[in-house]
Amino acid sequence: MSAAPAPVSRLVVTSKALWLISSQGLHRNQGGLWMRISDQPASDVAEHLGEVIVAAGRRLWRVQGDHLERMTGQESPFNLTRRVSRNQTKV
Repeated sequence: MSAAPAPVSRLVVTSKALWLISSQGLHRNQGGLWMRISDQPASDVAEHLGEVIVAAGRRLWRVQGDHLERMTGQESPFNLTRRVSRNQTKV
Protein backbone atom coordinates (compact mmCIF):
# COMPACT_ATOMS: atom_id res chain seq x y z
CA MET A 1 0.00 0.00 0.00
CA SER A 2 1.24 3.48 -0.77
CA ALA A 3 1.86 6.02 1.99
CA ALA A 4 -0.98 8.20 3.22
CA PRO A 5 -1.22 11.38 1.11
CA ALA A 6 -1.42 13.80 4.05
CA PRO A 7 -1.28 13.93 7.87
CA VAL A 8 -4.33 12.02 9.15
CA SER A 9 -7.06 13.52 11.31
CA ARG A 10 -9.42 10.53 10.94
CA LEU A 11 -9.37 7.06 9.36
CA VAL A 12 -12.57 5.14 8.57
CA VAL A 13 -12.96 1.63 7.17
CA THR A 14 -15.99 0.75 5.01
CA SER A 15 -16.73 -2.54 3.28
CA LYS A 16 -14.88 -1.55 0.10
CA ALA A 17 -12.32 1.10 1.07
CA LEU A 18 -10.18 2.86 3.64
CA TRP A 19 -11.03 6.57 4.01
CA LEU A 20 -8.61 9.23 5.21
CA ILE A 21 -9.71 12.67 6.35
CA SER A 22 -7.03 15.35 6.53
CA SER A 23 -6.62 19.11 6.23
CA GLN A 24 -6.06 18.45 2.51
CA GLY A 25 -9.47 16.81 2.03
CA LEU A 26 -11.06 13.38 1.77
CA HIS A 27 -9.05 10.49 0.32
CA ARG A 28 -10.01 6.89 -0.50
CA ASN A 29 -7.72 3.89 -0.64
CA GLN A 30 -8.82 0.96 -2.79
CA GLY A 31 -6.45 -1.73 -3.96
CA GLY A 32 -3.51 0.00 -2.30
CA LEU A 33 -3.91 3.26 -4.24
CA TRP A 34 -4.94 6.61 -2.74
CA MET A 35 -7.32 8.93 -4.60
CA ARG A 36 -8.48 12.37 -3.48
CA ILE A 37 -12.28 12.44 -3.58
CA SER A 38 -12.65 16.03 -2.38
CA ASP A 39 -10.44 18.89 -1.31
CA GLN A 40 -13.26 20.16 0.91
CA PRO A 41 -12.74 19.61 4.65
CA ALA A 42 -14.75 16.65 5.98
CA SER A 43 -15.39 15.59 9.56
CA ASP A 44 -16.62 12.00 9.22
CA VAL A 45 -17.42 9.14 6.84
CA ALA A 46 -19.90 6.28 7.39
CA GLU A 47 -21.36 3.51 5.28
CA HIS A 48 -25.16 3.40 5.28
CA LEU A 49 -27.34 1.03 3.23
CA GLY A 50 -24.44 0.37 0.87
CA GLU A 51 -23.62 4.05 0.30
CA VAL A 52 -20.71 6.04 1.70
CA ILE A 53 -21.98 9.20 3.41
CA VAL A 54 -19.70 12.11 4.31
CA ALA A 55 -20.31 14.82 6.92
CA ALA A 56 -18.67 18.05 5.78
CA GLY A 57 -19.44 21.50 7.08
CA ARG A 58 -23.20 21.85 7.46
CA ARG A 59 -24.11 19.21 4.85
CA LEU A 60 -24.27 15.50 4.22
CA TRP A 61 -22.77 14.25 0.96
CA ARG A 62 -22.79 10.86 -0.74
CA VAL A 63 -19.83 9.47 -2.62
CA GLN A 64 -20.72 8.90 -6.28
CA GLY A 65 -17.83 7.30 -8.12
CA ASP A 66 -14.85 9.57 -7.54
CA HIS A 67 -16.64 12.69 -6.30
CA LEU A 68 -19.12 13.97 -3.71
CA GLU A 69 -22.77 14.72 -4.43
CA ARG A 70 -25.09 16.68 -2.13
CA MET A 71 -27.70 14.52 -0.42
CA THR A 72 -30.20 17.38 -0.04
CA GLY A 73 -30.41 21.07 -0.78
CA GLN A 74 -30.87 21.81 2.91
CA GLU A 75 -28.11 22.82 5.27
CA SER A 76 -27.87 22.09 8.99
CA PRO A 77 -27.91 25.10 11.36
CA PHE A 78 -24.63 23.81 12.83
CA ASN A 79 -21.48 22.06 11.61
CA LEU A 80 -21.77 18.27 11.47
CA THR A 81 -19.05 16.39 13.32
CA ARG A 82 -20.11 12.72 13.14
CA ARG A 83 -22.19 10.52 10.85
CA VAL A 84 -23.52 7.25 12.31
CA SER A 85 -25.66 4.64 10.56
CA ARG A 86 -28.55 3.59 12.79
CA ASN A 87 -31.13 0.82 12.29
CA GLN A 88 -30.83 0.83 8.48
CA THR A 89 -33.11 3.89 8.20
CA LYS A 90 -32.92 6.21 5.23
CA VAL A 91 -30.77 9.29 5.72
